[in-house]
Amino acid sequence: MADKKRTIFLSFLGTNNYIHCNYFPEGKPDQTVGNVQYVQEALLKILAADLSEQDRCYFFLTDLARKCNWLNNGQFNPKDKKYNAPNIGLRQRVLEMKQQGLLKAKVLPKRIPEGFSTEEIWTIFEEVFSCLKKGDRIIVDITHAFRSLPMLGMVLISYAKALREIEVEAIFYGAFEKLGPAAEVRKLPVEQRNAPILNLISFSELQDWAAAAHDFVHFGNPQRWNVLTSSGLDKVATGTIDPASKNLRQINRKMQRLAALINANRGRELHQFSFDDLNAELSKFSARENLLKPLNAIIEVVGEKLAPFHDDDPLRWLEQVNWCRKHQLWQQGITQLQEGFLTWLCDYFEERKIAEPGFFKWDKTTPRNLLSGVLNVVYRKLQEEEWGAGLKKSLIIARRLTQFAVVREMATDFSSLGNIRNDINHSGYTANTQANKFAELLNRYYLLFQKKLKENYGRYYRQGTGLLNLSNHPSANWMPDQLTAAHNLYGAVEDLSFPAVDPKSDGKQLRELIDKYFVQIVNHRPAAVHIMGEMTFTFNLVHLLKEAGIPCIASTTERIVTEENGKKIVQFQFIQFREY
Repeated sequence: MADKKRTIFLSFLGTNNYIHCNYFPEGKPDQTVGNVQYVQEALLKILAADLSEQDRCYFFLTDLARKCNWLNNGQFNPKDKKYNAPNIGLRQRVLEMKQQGLLKAKVLPKRIPEGFSTEEIWTIFEEVFSCLKKGDRIIVDITHAFRSLPMLGMVLISYAKALREIEVEAIFYGAFEKLGPAAEVRKLPVEQRNAPILNLISFSELQDWAAAAHDFVHFGNPQRWNVLTSSGLDKVATGTIDPASKNLRQINRKMQRLAALINANRGRELHQFSFDDLNAELSKFSARENLLKPLNAIIEVVGEKLAPFHDDDPLRWLEQVNWCRKHQLWQQGITQLQEGFLTWLCDYFEERKIAEPGFFKWDKTTPRNLLSGVLNVVYRKLQEEEWGAGLKKSLIIARRLTQFAVVREMATDFSSLGNIRNDINHSGYTANTQANKFAELLNRYYLLFQKKLKENYGRYYRQGTGLLNLSNHPSANWMPDQLTAAHNLYGAVEDLSFPAVDPKSDGKQLRELIDKYFVQIVNHRPAAVHIMGEMTFTFNLVHLLKEAGIPCIASTTERIVTEENGKKIVQFQFIQFREY
């Protein structure tokens, strides 16, 4: 059975001639300790029931504090300017508690210097730290701490948390000054001298939250958040669950999951992770009152860390790679850059409907392998007869994919990244890249992918606009009624010259020409295509475009024949655009 953790009471004693008063824990007047000169006596009486023989009470004393307030009859006497005025010291008060069986913990006075130099301050620091063991629970009284000691105490607490894994139970401060100037307090009856003891534990907790935020923002590590949200912060005095603390637990749960998914390279789950939900929880916390108000600013810093992530952003996987790059997760970042790009391509081509619906679902192996293969053959400039069985099995789709600008632009970067990924995943046994080079390589390829994709493709889920005129009749020569109708229905009109279809072309050559124009039109993303020309080309291209969800239209006209001076004059009157 594990030993019970020690409770350590730490207190600094000053030199003033303290005034008797009544101390009570803030908000708990029923626990008032009446008519005591030292706040330490009141605190020990309040805490005594929870202290056992294994616990320790350390009192840190300068030589003068020892004379004035630890021992009896050592207060400063203004009459003869000596330290001989009658006074019952804290040592006797504590011994009386021990003799009465009220205090079981061992009491230990510790000599410390005045702290008038840096060396003396470090001596105080070391003396206090030497009293602590691993896992101790500490209670600190800073009521009579002097000069730099309050700051030193907070630094020491943080230091001991890291090196001794201590738990801070309370930081007490007896707010005697609430009663007024000492001279005026002396005039009051003792029963009116009621001073609260404040628990400043929230300052220590705020340090913990700040450290947790630093770990998460700078290292992507949410473990301190997990520890803090598992502590007693989630309870208010009534014992009910505080809404802000419940909110914090939700934030913690989502942060833990996000970090775990990134560290473990769980791309499928990252693709489905709701950053919007996490950001909403962060916004909700910052907008409400909570038990630790300065925590709002810390939550806002965490929110800024996650602000670039949005569920509806097709390129959010790049932010995941950026996360890895910032937190030295080189292997994860390289892997997610490649796999994230393949996922993005699946969505990109599924949205363009260049194959039957569902073919490019990102969570299927077939389209991912197909895309990887197509990128590889484009990079290596392989002829169709050199393609592997996987590409030949989906030859028409693979051939079509090789025409897309995004495939041609990204093939070299993707394939080169694959070599780096193989190297790091095979632990350097198959290649000899120096360890410190992976950071540079991930940075380089991340910036390449980001620049090319954001500049050229960005948020590709956009509504098509404008009419693309693919015919042998430039829109500049259209009849006014036809041009007006086009503008009213589709907006701007842009021309794309109809190709000269060689009547001697075989089926393969015709398909290549059709695929070339299909890709060009899909990349253009028009609201509709006005297409009129060679019949077989038009028929097959219209079929592909309609499958991709792009409307195709033709112009209908009425042939008007008139006779003038014995000559027949034929004119064509535009009637409407009609969809194929």
